Amino acid sequence: MDTTGLEFKLINELIESSQDGVFVLNSFNKIVLNNVAGSRITGYSPAELIGQDALILGSGLHDDSYFQKIEKFLAINLRWQGAMINRTRTGQVYLANALIIRINDDEGDLQFYLLRLSSVQILGDLVDSVITHMPQFDRCRNLLPNSDLSLSDFFEENTGDGNNNTFALILLKIEATETGSSTRPDHDRLSDKMINYLSSQLQQFAFAGKLNQDYLVCIAYFQQRHSLENFLGHLRLALISIMNQENIPSDPQTSLAISAALYPENGFYLDTLLVKAVSTMLHAKTINKQSSYFIDEPRNKSTDNLITYSYLKEALNSEGLCLYYQPIVSFENSQIVAIEAFLRCKDDQGGLLLPNEFFPIAEKYQLLPAIEKWVISQALQDMNMIKSSSLRLHVNVSASQFLHPNFYQEVQENLQLYHFPPSMLSIEITNDLMTKQQAATITVQQLQKSGINIAVSCGYSLFTSYRFMTEIGARQIKFDRYYARKIYERKVDQSEIDIMLKQLMLQNSEVIIEGIEREDDLEFFVTRGCNLFQGIFFYPPMTIDQLMTFTRLPPLVKS
Repeated sequence: MDTTGLEFKLINELIESSQDGVFVLNSFNKIVLNNVAGSRITGYSPAELIGQDALILGSGLHDDSYFQKIEKFLAINLRWQGAMINRTRTGQVYLANALIIRINDDEGDLQFYLLRLSSVQILGDLVDSVITHMPQFDRCRNLLPNSDLSLSDFFEENTGDGNNNTFALILLKIEATETGSSTRPDHDRLSDKMINYLSSQLQQFAFAGKLNQDYLVCIAYFQQRHSLENFLGHLRLALISIMNQENIPSDPQTSLAISAALYPENGFYLDTLLVKAVSTMLHAKTINKQSSYFIDEPRNKSTDNLITYSYLKEALNSEGLCLYYQPIVSFENSQIVAIEAFLRCKDDQGGLLLPNEFFPIAEKYQLLPAIEKWVISQALQDMNMIKSSSLRLHVNVSASQFLHPNFYQEVQENLQLYHFPPSMLSIEITNDLMTKQQAATITVQQLQKSGINIAVSCGYSLFTSYRFMTEIGARQIKFDRYYARKIYERKVDQSEIDIMLKQLMLQNSEVIIEGIEREDDLEFFVTRGCNLFQGIFFYPPMTIDQLMTFTRLPPLVKS
């Protein structure tokens, strides 16, 4: 055996013997090697991982800019360490301390990444424990004006039908280790003082309470991320002042951390928000930051600094707009069968803006038609890069665009330009078009006659959407993520869904369920005969480059 072969064998044995999950990625981010511990952590067998994009390990809770920043850091420093939130094969979200090493050749070109995952913590278990044990630890509830209201109660009352609330779930944690000069009584006394402070500030907070011995929680209403950041900064200073007044030793073993997750931006469920807030806080710990505050997910340009007309017009002409794609999967044959295009706008800080952050300006200055034309054209161009004859494209179209006199002709011209089969395009509309149903029906008939599919996105009223769908002659319907969420929270009449699904299947309508975030969501609809699903339980939205790395969908867990 030559020296190179011996070195490779030794490296392979070291990787296999490691108790941490170890993965080797090539320069295209595809997994070429992983060890037994990696399979144990992720739940995937080596055969299921080899050849897959490393995105298969992801949770969907980090956006693209998170990984871009890591790549830029590695290009200079060759080594990055920090917290990473991933998801197992069965859908469990976990936090791991990640070490990534970039391996270059002699000329400095990237050859491989070495990824090590250690200190794995299943976040769902942690959050379940926090919620389950909340009553026995909440010794200060009698001090609070809302003492008769639990966190779960508050969440249920403020996120139901008809509520358009935007709020932040804020976690605070005082950590004092036994090796430090502070003691558990110090810790408890400080905790009590802080909860008293929170209760005195309830004109600013909608809810305040204790989750367990370590975590305090409060909820505050915020419309703008910028305001929340300022508020957290002031809150941190106030709590540090309390620490100083109580003469709590400020040694390295005593730390104060604050984290926040936003509803509905960061999630619709209480457990999802807690997972994000807790994981953000744990991330702070892994990078040794104390007495600071963190907001979940990379910050986007907020609506306070609203994107300007000139910036948006320039973005339209200079690749400032971009598309992300989320797969739609067939549960029956474990394949990606379609993708939906989502529009994003790059801000001047490298972040991404969602449509609701820049559409108002686009509409005000009549840029929306040009933007929506660009979406269809770019999506069809991207599909040419994929070169898949079996992958259907879904594109969302506004009511104004759909009813435009030139819409049908523009779609046909784009299909011809990019040689895209009409039968592989689905145009998604909403029942906002009901007020112009006659005109909408004419356009639907034109499009369907040419082979294009029409899908109705089903909003809050199933029967209204169903009636609209049947009256205009559409054959596809998409259940909004609202339904998966409400089923999980047991806030929707399941019999209504059962009746509707049976009727749709009798008509041979194609039904797609959006917003699948957990296995329970999936199981509910699978047992009712549904087959097509979309959501971060399977895949998060991704760039076209990321999408092109998937040659097959990993095997799904079938309950």
